[in-house]
Amino acid sequence: MTVIGAVTPNGFEAVNLTTYDYVNNGTEPELLLTNVGPVMLDPTQPVTNNPTPGTNPISYYLYHWVSAVITTGQNQQSQYPGVIITLGNNYYLLHIDPNYIVGPLNSLNTYITKDYGIGQWGCQALYGGMGVGGSWTTCPAPPPGPISTAVYSGYWPQVEINPINNTAIGIDITFPKGTGFIRQPQYFTLYVLSQDSAAWLSPTCQGTHIVTQCTFDMTWIQYPNQQGIACYNHGWTWCTLPQPVTYSIVINMNQELPNRYYLIMVITYPQGYPSQWFIWNITGTTQNYPVCSMHRANQH
Repeated sequence: MTVIGAVTPNGFEAVNLTTYDYVNNGTEPELLLTNVGPVMLDPTQPVTNNPTPGTNPISYYLYHWVSAVITTGQNQQSQYPGVIITLGNNYYLLHIDPNYIVGPLNSLNTYITKDYGIGQWGCQALYGGMGVGGSWTTCPAPPPGPISTAVYSGYWPQVEINPINNTAIGIDITFPKGTGFIRQPQYFTLYVLSQDSAAWLSPTCQGTHIVTQCTFDMTWIQYPNQQGIACYNHGWTWCTLPQPVTYSIVINMNQELPNRYYLIMVITYPQGYPSQWFIWNITGTTQNYPVCSMHRANQH
């Protein structure tokens, strides 16, 4: 990427440097202005994607949104877009909505054709142009928000994990008061990707308003003073929650609960409107920042 300049406590400094490595000589955070968008560089934070010599070169792209030509185990070569993540001890490309992973990746089976950058800006560069009215589509801003996409406005849904046994969890998902949807959502679906075994799980869910498997109806939600044509039939308007809405769900993984996994939510709107997705990085009962919010640059 090209580093155009840096905003430091001392002011703006022009850099004009093309590199994937940038040295921060101070101890204060710097805001880098780059050709892929702003990148916050904080020397007090641990480096998450600074590979050591001799490691898989794909590690240089960890948490980057990319397009890549990948040769699969069936010796078929195709172009895949997505974000580079780690699952187990290997690197994979994750695409969201539709959900798939490709890998393990290495320099022999993967060629990065375009690097869109890290975090929200890279995600928007990859998915952008598909939204309503030319707006960005499904990429949420870093949590907790507020965010404003083509179809969702407000804070991230809140997730609370409650362990039940070694195969099941209870989960409360709350859409906060003031959350806005561009149209009345149809439903949301939950997906689970294990980070230990690099596998999509096939959980079963229980809870009010369940439609099937782990899909939950959202058409029951009411928006007072927004009834009728504007919110429910057609038109460009925001359906805003006057009170929080909570879904209490039991998710049975139908196998031993993984130590680490990604929880993915996809909210589906009526035809003609893009969906909105969110990702949580779950370890035990703790939710962490998702891959779409990774924004630290390499540093030495």
